[in-house]
Amino acid sequence: MKSLIDFSLGEEHEKVKRFGYKLAQVDYLVEWGAFIPTVAGVYGNMAGK
Repeated sequence: MKSLIDFSLGEEHEKVKRFGYKLAQVDYLVEWGAFIPTVAGVYGNMAGK
């Protein structure tokens, strides 16, 4: 049985799919690691990466 969170994430994913995966199209152009210091405060599990 799915949890409420699983259900909600699935619903949001369906909405995003309608717009397409724009980040995937530019993935090779972006140095994503440069964003780690910016989001590390929000997502503490990224601090060690």
